[in-house]
Amino acid sequence: MLKRVLVVDDDDELRETLWEALSYCNFQVKLMVDGSRLAEAINIFKPDLILLDYMLPGINGGELCEKIKNDPATSDLPVILMSAYQDVFEHFQCCSKILYKPFDLDKLLEMINDRLVDDSIPDNP
Repeated sequence: MLKRVLVVDDDDELRETLWEALSYCNFQVKLMVDGSRLAEAINIFKPDLILLDYMLPGINGGELCEKIKNDPATSDLPVILMSAYQDVFEHFQCCSKILYKPFDLDKLLEMINDRLVDDSIPDNP
């Protein structure tokens, strides 16, 4: 069974690139533009990992990450939070990994594979 990755990012080009790269690497991918229906998407798609942008329309990725981690049903779900703004992550401890934009796709794939192999060891930078 393919591992499922839920990508939440409002950048059309980046979403398409991530879909292509992750699909090529044998992940099942669901794309979302914002987090307005994130809980529903998690419930239906049942991702193994969430790749979540910080700057989103409406509620930001940091708040969404906190909601994911504070919900007993999803608290163990690995979340990779990504942003071009490096200072914003000083306030968040909810994510499994942090990825700064722009990023190398190989580094992202390594992070995803690391989280899916062993997501029990938190290692925020």
